[in-house]
Amino acid sequence: MTILNASNLSLENVQRLFGFQEQYSESFSPLLSLEPLLEVEHQELLQINSKI
Repeated sequence: MTILNASNLSLENVQRLFGFQEQYSESFSPLLSLEPLLEVEHQELLQINSKI
């Protein structure tokens, strides 16, 4: 049995040791979609922006 020190592991180590592989679909758009702002949220952003 192998004991691993998690504080010394890199992402590459984890991928190699556990056989993980990065997989991407053709588009990230569905993962990055945002819901429309509520009017209250829009007003808060305007207030924040006016203070900058």
